[in-house]
Amino acid sequence: MQAAVGTATGRGSLYLSPFHCDHRTYPTEEGQREVPVAMVSVDEYLPPGQRIDLVKMDIQGAEGMALQGMKRTLASNPGVVIVMEFWPEGLRKTGFSPGWVLLELENMGFALYRIGERTNDVERVRNRETLIGSLAGSDYANLLVVPDGGMPWPGAPLP
Repeated sequence: MQAAVGTATGRGSLYLSPFHCDHRTYPTEEGQREVPVAMVSVDEYLPPGQRIDLVKMDIQGAEGMALQGMKRTLASNPGVVIVMEFWPEGLRKTGFSPGWVLLELENMGFALYRIGERTNDVERVRNRETLIGSLAGSDYANLLVVPDGGMPWPGAPLP
């Protein structure tokens, strides 16, 4: 499906990057080409009761939009795992508070783990503000977001 994931199904804009993998839902430089794009909410796209096991998001700051549009889907899939890029600056540029995104995930019953960029170690995020404060400008973190109460695979460390 050629569409951007968002808060609701409708129309939006995609601002094209000169690089093939860095398009965004907000302009980043003057003169950047804007193209109309279909927007889709995951909750409106997937039928109620549709089972999902994994959500992977690396959408240049639009993760807040996607999260807002998939609350029903996440709530109806208690074992779902999310792997996502967490980029505070990008979230702010799309109108979302980085703290809100993390709190919303926790309020939905998820535990947050930061994946080490070089080591691939997984460490529980105990303080949202510390995580946000450690990421300035273009800095981001990869997060593993799992149902609170333990990792979903055998032999994984418990929180």
